[in-house]
Amino acid sequence: MGPLPGWAAALDEFEARLLAAAEILRDGGGRPAPAGFTPPALAGPCPPELRARATELLALARTLEDGLRAELGAVREELRRLPRPPVAARPGPGFDSRA
Repeated sequence: MGPLPGWAAALDEFEARLLAAAEILRDGGGRPAPAGFTPPALAGPCPPELRARATELLALARTLEDGLRAELGAVREELRRLPRPPVAARPGPGFDSRA
């Protein structure tokens, strides 16, 4: 039994998380993000028969990162445009003779 089953399972898990994140981004949020993906310790490099799939998933991950950056920028811009409440006036230092 070589590295293929472990790599295939790791790519399956990575893909599932990427697709869940893409769905949340597409739907505008409102749900918690999927847990981060921590790659398992795998024996050896990616097998040649899985490299194309791994490359496609990496491209999808980068596309999602770009989408998240754009969304973050849009949220920042929206927050900048919101009116800011006035800062409450603080009484200055001094002596209050009414005390």
